[in-house]
Amino acid sequence: MALLVEDYEQQYSALIAKITAQISHLNIAPKSSRNELIQTITTNCEEARELLEQISLEIRDAPPEQRSGLSNRVSCYEVELKRLQQEFTKCKNSSAGASNFESDDDFDEIGFQDDAKRRLLDNSERLERTGKHLEEGYRIVLETEALGTNILQDLSTQRETIQRSRSRVQQMDVELGKSSRILNFMMMRSLKEK
Repeated sequence: MALLVEDYEQQYSALIAKITAQISHLNIAPKSSRNELIQTITTNCEEARELLEQISLEIRDAPPEQRSGLSNRVSCYEVELKRLQQEFTKCKNSSAGASNFESDDDFDEIGFQDDAKRRLLDNSERLERTGKHLEEGYRIVLETEALGTNILQDLSTQRETIQRSRSRVQQMDVELGKSSRILNFMMMRSLKEK
């Protein structure tokens, strides 16, 4: 179950990074490719929503001690997706910006220089790299969480072992006390008989 949730979360993170990059491209996309990009983003948002539903379903089967943390993460994901959808709606409805232009020639006509276009492309690439770094960081967080869970389980097992050992030592102490009293009684009796 935990591996399935982690898999869904990784898919979700990759999809969110992809949607973020697509929204930034939407701001500079020419009209000719804008509708196709809008359709792609809409599809990806729907897929992200479905992944969140799958994670929520898996959480219901999770152990109670893990359920709270997982639910909090899903809530954060939902807020993040809602923010992206609002940003997408804003970009989609915006009549200003590069989307009103049919081709690269239109950019040149309004005064966009080659270096400005290059900067936009560099920013898009940087955004994609940042998304990949976030995915990698998130993967490391999941691995660290799994490691922490394993350590806690080991500590719990060791605690139970120590408690059982303490109980045995206490029982042995009681038995030794009884044995000591019996021996003392036997010694007293033998001394009396002499």
